[in-house]
Parts: sequence; structure tokens; C-alpha cells
Amino acid sequence: MAIIKSISVPKTTDVKELRKWFEQISEKFSYQSYAGDPTSNILPRWTGDLCLDTTNNDWYKATGTAAADWKALT
Repeated sequence: MAIIKSISVPKTTDVKELRKWFEQISEKFSYQSYAGDPTSNILPRWTGDLCLDTTNNDWYKATGTAAADWKALT
């Protein structure tokens, strides 16, 4: 079971807090890319993270948070 940390809307107009919030949102709705198999080459940001192999157009999904935890989807 994956534990997903929620993102709370900041209750301030502080520019630093708003920037941090937008960065968290963009990270959750993005994916990583790597030229080749990402296994043992890049770290997943969280369990369930996605990575596109731009050389072979294959997608990988992280089953954990270690560099060896990428599994091919295609």
C-alpha cells in the first residue's frame, strides 16, 4: 500500500509558501524522463512515480523508492 502525502493549500500570501505549493502540485502531475531504462539509473520521487524511456518510448512505474524499483509498463 502506498502512502500518499496530501498537499494542503497554503493559508498565506507569502510568495515562498505559494511557490513551494505550486512546485508540489506540478511534481504530482508530472513524470520523469530518461534516455534508456531508468532502473538503477534514477531515483523515483515516490512509489507510483512514472518515467518515460525517451530512447525506446517505454513507460516505467516505481514500485518503491530505490533506483532498482522501476518496472516496465510497456
